[in-house]
Amino acid sequence: MAGKAGLRGERAAMWVYVGWNRSGLKYLHSQAGGRPLALGGQFYYYGPGEDKSKHFDEIGNRFEFIATTGWHIVPDLFAGIDIAESGFGFSDTGLFSIQPFVSYKKYLNFGTNSDTGINARVFLYPFMGMLKYEGNIYTHIGITKKLTLAVNSGGGYSGLYKPWAQALDSIPQKALFDLYYVEDRSIRSGYSLDELMAPHYLFGSMELRFNFVTFNIAHTVDCIIQGYIFSDVGRIYDLTGTSKKEFVDAYGGGVRVLFDNPVFAYFTFAYGLNHEGNGRFSFCATAGF
Repeated sequence: MAGKAGLRGERAAMWVYVGWNRSGLKYLHSQAGGRPLALGGQFYYYGPGEDKSKHFDEIGNRFEFIATTGWHIVPDLFAGIDIAESGFGFSDTGLFSIQPFVSYKKYLNFGTNSDTGINARVFLYPFMGMLKYEGNIYTHIGITKKLTLAVNSGGGYSGLYKPWAQALDSIPQKALFDLYYVEDRSIRSGYSLDELMAPHYLFGSMELRFNFVTFNIAHTVDCIIQGYIFSDVGRIYDLTGTSKKEFVDAYGGGVRVLFDNPVFAYFTFAYGLNHEGNGRFSFCATAGF
């Protein structure tokens, strides 16, 4: 992944992704026309490598399109809507969705680089008659310039709303919440994918992060080597609202390699064990929640 912020001296940014499982392009202008209006779009190709993140094995490689518009109500508060199509065409073979969302971020007056925020999103799938709601609250507390405590908690709920939707068990697997693959919201231990897919969930994660090394490459790119220990906990519910798996958890540690502007390349490595002693190694291109 590579990117550039502040294009033409404005609040615009572009990211390019190239990989075995996903390649694509993302653009966002956060002050279009000199107003607090955000306009952007994303296009991705998932392939040729295997992609099980949304259970699209039955139709092979797929594409995803996302159009974004939003408004900065105040500098800390942003509301918008995404129109997304994932799959092959506007039908039940894909995942066409309308996604209103809101985000709030506030810098705190204590600690070093401390902040807190809220994210909330609604997923409307009109061709499946399905609604999903998801939200989270996060806080970063800078204990020192190098040591940070990060806490994230949230949950999600899904259901059918069309009168001809006869039963909750008709929700397709590819539209469930995924706590296995999703960056910054997964249980990082040895559960299977099926164990971490559900229509309803609660989730919490905590990380203690320490920046071991900070240096500059060619007087241009800042790089940080960060170590961390973490704990993930969750409760997953089945379609009737009762617990599908009483408790899911992960405890472990990892390393992040963080390249800042103009590269925006973040690499997170983690290994975690659950209370049953089952472990899993995970890697994703993220700087953490």
